[in-house]
Amino acid sequence: MDLYKEVGNKLITTVVGSYPVDSLNYEDALTRAVNDQMGAGIDIISDGQVRTTMVDLFAQDIEGIELRGTSLKPKLPEIVGNLGYKYPTTIDDFLKAKELSEGKSKLAGIIVGPTTLSYSLDVAPKFSLTKYNNRNYLIGELADILHENAKELEKAGADLIQIDEPCFSVLQKGIDEKVKFVDRVLEGIKVPTKLHVCGNISKIYKSLLNLENVNILDHEFSGNPNNLNTYSKEDLISNEKIIGFGCVNTMRETIEPIGDIENFIYKGIEHFGKNIIVDPDCGMRLLPYEIAFGKLKNMVIAAKRAEEKLY
Repeated sequence: MDLYKEVGNKLITTVVGSYPVDSLNYEDALTRAVNDQMGAGIDIISDGQVRTTMVDLFAQDIEGIELRGTSLKPKLPEIVGNLGYKYPTTIDDFLKAKELSEGKSKLAGIIVGPTTLSYSLDVAPKFSLTKYNNRNYLIGELADILHENAKELEKAGADLIQIDEPCFSVLQKGIDEKVKFVDRVLEGIKVPTKLHVCGNISKIYKSLLNLENVNILDHEFSGNPNNLNTYSKEDLISNEKIIGFGCVNTMRETIEPIGDIENFIYKGIEHFGKNIIVDPDCGMRLLPYEIAFGKLKNMVIAAKRAEEKLY
């Protein structure tokens, strides 16, 4: 996918990743997520991230980490031994989604970011004074493991690789160094790449611009309209970056009218130019199913209307 040829000539729609599960089993939830995204007309879909939380999903497939607790009494996964790559997390879900899509939709492979994962782990007491007590060392090891995941997803046919780093918006100390680990995860990846950071990015966006291996900087703008006052058109052009424009609020259990979404997309284009793609603010796992599907459908219709007028 030559993203730069498509962006600027059409409004590509995608998702941040997760989709409601309700009481469905894994296979039914994944099938519904894929079918709904395709039915809504999303250009680049996901597998719906329906198996478990993003952190547990990746932690369970890393050597040296044990899951603890239950859904009723959750605990952070714990480092109990030397970390190592064990299995390409989400590859089975990705391949199932690819089969279901029958080649009719592009498909993103999604990976938790190494910094977010590091802050979501406990270290067993016997390892508390080891190398894993050094935060950046831990992030670096996780980045190398997640890099193997990225390569496997690309090999399996992912049209885009996305890294999720929600913790970046609340971190300030040492953020420049931690941001660089995203580049480490994506080193050598040839397909388009996307970094999702939700929350207020006003204090970190300049650091994100320096990423060499990220094509798309994706943020929530509907729920955080102040994010519109961050990157300039010149910033994006000079750093060869595309904005992932979150234009529906995933924290609100209402379906935005098509006209409201369309007008907000125009506002995004006014700020950032035509080098944007359109998606929800964040994942949709916690929304009621009907609300999530309604938001996707209205978002696609709004994007098509804006595309017809502007592209």
